[in-house]
Amino acid sequence: MTSFARLLLPLCAAAVLAACGSAPHREVSDEEATAIIKRVNRGPVFPVDPQPILEQEIAKLKYRGGGCVFSPGNGERGAMALAMKEAGYMKFDGTIVRFAVDSGSTALPDGARTRYVGTSHLFRLRLTAEGRGHLVVEDGSKRPVFEQDGKVWCDPDPAAATPATPSASGSS
Repeated sequence: MTSFARLLLPLCAAAVLAACGSAPHREVSDEEATAIIKRVNRGPVFPVDPQPILEQEIAKLKYRGGGCVFSPGNGERGAMALAMKEAGYMKFDGTIVRFAVDSGSTALPDGARTRYVGTSHLFRLRLTAEGRGHLVVEDGSKRPVFEQDGKVWCDPDPAAATPATPSASGSS
């Protein structure tokens, strides 16, 4: 080994040891460790973009009333969520998704409930004022992935409960 290498080796070793010892060590409690592991394992949040359910699609679902219809904003975009006595429905990426009724959740008018559970998401519908409501869609880790205020119709008569929805061609 050359004299230069003999001089360089101890200097490199000292630099590595100094770098390793510079960060202070901190004990993490079991609760903190569990929270960190849960955060890492849940992964990123992927927002969803619900679409209006068209009149033809509502007819195919055999909407029988006994529930509430949520439409975002002032109700001009059509039905975004159907909260019925038997099930709840929303539309994502062109596909109607069925949600099971959470029979333990708070009852809404005409047999609807405030919570509906699907295979990968759930939705909550809360009435906020006369004819108004708040829709929240959560992922499997109970993280909100969509929230919107809007108009709510609750009526046992399907014709009266269904807001005007865009036609299949997309026009109003």
